[in-house]
Amino acid sequence: MAGNVNFHESFHREEAARGSERSFGLIIAGALVVIALVPVIHAHEPRWFLFPFAFVFAALALLAPAWLRPINMAWHRLGLLLQKIVNPVVMGVIFVLGVVPTGFVLRLMGKDPMRRKFDPQANSYWIMRDPPGPPPATMKNQF
Repeated sequence: MAGNVNFHESFHREEAARGSERSFGLIIAGALVVIALVPVIHAHEPRWFLFPFAFVFAALALLAPAWLRPINMAWHRLGLLLQKIVNPVVMGVIFVLGVVPTGFVLRLMGKDPMRRKFDPQANSYWIMRDPPGPPPATMKNQF
């Protein structure tokens, strides 16, 4: 039985799909134009040197998108590497700044929302509902 265990969810992670070279080139061109125009908001000169790069990316995306494949693949690999680094860091920060302080505050207030304290006098740890929940017949085919 151990060799043929079926779960209702898959723990296999597929790599994120790489976008097309055309969309990559157009997005990079658009981002370069936006970056070039940001100083205009503060009444400064645009970054003129970025416009030729934006034009090259847009032209390649429209006329010869296959030429952008190596750059697109490198960009995709950089994104996958950043995902492996940034996701654990962000989740750790959320845990340390959100979950840990909440646990400390609840403990200081004497709260135990999961009712984890051992009670030697208890016959059962089941929580009786009053009124009781829905009839068991309505719980078929939950998944």
